[in-house]
Amino acid sequence: MFISFSIPAVLLILSNTLRTTVNAAPALYADTRACIAGSDGRCVTTGYKSAHELESRFGLSNIGDLFRLGRSDTKASSVPVPVPAAAAAAKAPPRSATPPVATNPKPPATPAKTGSTSVGSCGAPGINSATVSLIKSFEGFVPRPAPDPIGLPTVGFGHLCKTKGCAEVPFRFPLSQSTAGSLLQSDVQPFVNCINAAVGKGVVLSDNQLGALVSWSFNVGCGAAKKSSLMKRLNNGEDPKTVAAQELPKFNRAGGKVLGGLTRRRAAEVKLFHTSSSIKAHPC
Repeated sequence: MFISFSIPAVLLILSNTLRTTVNAAPALYADTRACIAGSDGRCVTTGYKSAHELESRFGLSNIGDLFRLGRSDTKASSVPVPVPAAAAAAKAPPRSATPPVATNPKPPATPAKTGSTSVGSCGAPGINSATVSLIKSFEGFVPRPAPDPIGLPTVGFGHLCKTKGCAEVPFRFPLSQSTAGSLLQSDVQPFVNCINAAVGKGVVLSDNQLGALVSWSFNVGCGAAKKSSLMKRLNNGEDPKTVAAQELPKFNRAGGKVLGGLTRRRAAEVKLFHTSSSIKAHPC
């Protein structure tokens, strides 16, 4: 015989059954919806999702059969049951106050380097490659000490011997191109310092312009360069290119005579001075 119960009756019988069957049954969750299909097709609010869940929770069996309720929990529903935010927050594991540490953190970005470290640039020792090539082409390579055009003993690329047999040179003779190049960079450094000291801070020179003046002073001497009208005009604020073009060619004599080699060298120095470069060499 089939007995039909109204929804309130189902809830009452279900509540009484749970109380008598299970001692001190825990309170049902009011924030979850149960969908045990009643005889009128509505959902019964029990706090559990199905008759099967009630059976499993309290160790009961056949609750749905006892009350002739449809077992809609036998198949998983394709529609997800919404879970209120309060319940989800209560069941979620507590968050750690400390943020997780990356297992493979990226290294901090390296700041971009500023300024140039090119040879012959501001603050860097020596002269740039264009100046080295100019000096080498006019000085010529001498592997062993020998007199220059005016009779002064030289070696390498224009190294003027200071002692008998150029004993101050830290390399064995005959010099190689490499050791002579190293000797040249060492020799020109005092002239780099000379030009930087003689040219005022208000005069801006590129590495090519500084190199041209170093080549010139290396040839005529620091004292002559410092006392020259070229230096005076530069420091008086005249256009550097104009000054170089007019003054450098005047230094083409040796021993009172005009030398073709010196004339060509001054022309090459003027050309280098006028060659554009974005590398600043003076002032630092």
